[in-house]
Amino acid sequence: MSSVTIIVLILGGIVALLLVGYLNNSVEKNKLEKARKKAEQSERQQRIEALSESLPKQFLTVALKQLLHKLELHFVEGVLANDAQNKRMQGRKLLLKERLEQGEQYAIGNPEVSVQTEEQVKEIRFQLESLQTQLVRATEEKLVPVEQLKPAVAHIQMQLINLYLDYFRVSGQRFMQQGQSRQARLAYERAVKLLKRQTAPQFTQQLGQFEQLLAQAAKLVLEQTQATTSSGSELSGAVDSEQSDEWKKKQLYD
Repeated sequence: MSSVTIIVLILGGIVALLLVGYLNNSVEKNKLEKARKKAEQSERQQRIEALSESLPKQFLTVALKQLLHKLELHFVEGVLANDAQNKRMQGRKLLLKERLEQGEQYAIGNPEVSVQTEEQVKEIRFQLESLQTQLVRATEEKLVPVEQLKPAVAHIQMQLINLYLDYFRVSGQRFMQQGQSRQARLAYERAVKLLKRQTAPQFTQQLGQFEQLLAQAAKLVLEQTQATTSSGSELSGAVDSEQSDEWKKKQLYD
């Protein structure tokens, strides 16, 4: 075997090794990309499902709910494209299609929630803001049309305001029932301040309602303050009278 043949064989072996290495690297890269895409599709599907199913009914509309169904279905199908035997995703796909077929006749099944605590406010606010982030991202990816995004975002912003108004209203009513008029007044004051910063005409009626509630709470605070002051004056007068009697008795006996 000539030296030229040996060199050719060596070079051919090197090329073959490089080619095998390149092919293995490409295969691994494709596997990693497929796994990454599958994980991303699954994570976004779960996030949208959680938001869609857990948001209280009063913060949703049928149009928004169906938009979430449509967006979730896209990611469900993405997961199934990489994991066709996923039973949970198969069932979820059938459910979403059934809901979407109902169109505007679809009835939202989420329960309503009475917002009683600041922790609830923070949780629901986080959900609404997360929902907006998901919709904006989907629009950037051409998954949601801009004409559908605008009313959805407007609704979410409106619900963020309503969230705090509901909390102030419920808190004020609870404080009034407990005889804590000062705390009720504070809750109504916060609602009035929030409403006065809004320009949308639909808040005008609510502003009038909260101003009336504030006036009632403020009146009750004043009455309680006057009653306390009067009671304090009577007590002080009684004490002074007792001290005067004691002094007179002391003078008499002395």
